[in-house]
Amino acid sequence: MVPQPPAPYLAHEDEVIRVCLAERGNLVAPARRFGRSPDAVRLHAQQLGIHRPPPRRRWTDWTH
Repeated sequence: MVPQPPAPYLAHEDEVIRVCLAERGNLVAPARRFGRSPDAVRLHAQQLGIHRPPPRRRWTDWTH
């Protein structure tokens, strides 16, 4: 059996994500409410352009 793709986000879910990020930035509660993982909600927020995490530093050669 092939797993079904996740359901698309609804407009009211997008709004909840926007408000959550504007207030405190914790996406765990909305993720639980939507039945999705926090990483999935975070990725969706990035796709919406409302969550822009700072870029990760690249490793550098460590010399003494």
